[in-house]
Amino acid sequence: MLDSHAVVMADRSGTICVWSAGAERLFGYDAETAIGARLDMIVPHEYRERHWAGFNAAMSGGQTTLDQPAANLSVLRSDGTVVRYPGRLIYLRDAGGRGLGVIGIFTAQEGGDSSLPDM
Repeated sequence: MLDSHAVVMADRSGTICVWSAGAERLFGYDAETAIGARLDMIVPHEYRERHWAGFNAAMSGGQTTLDQPAANLSVLRSDGTVVRYPGRLIYLRDAGGRGLGVIGIFTAQEGGDSSLPDM
């Protein structure tokens, strides 16, 4: 089952610190390339401004839409294509509510899932 899922974790600065074998397959980057890179690697250009505004607000303890049910998430692959995958973003925070990072879990179902909202 995990072979069909991509797991990506980024710290509070948006630097990738976990990149699963499934992420290598879905996004096209090997772990050596991805770990230490910024999330911009997989955030499509047209979503970056909105992504970073929300990400930075969440990391500073503000409102977040990250902890929501699964949605279709647009991602940028290494070949430059933008693809939608069903996924879930999980906001990580400490006991005081301070943002620690985020985990994204994506399913290898290219094109998304029609029963899920787009994000």
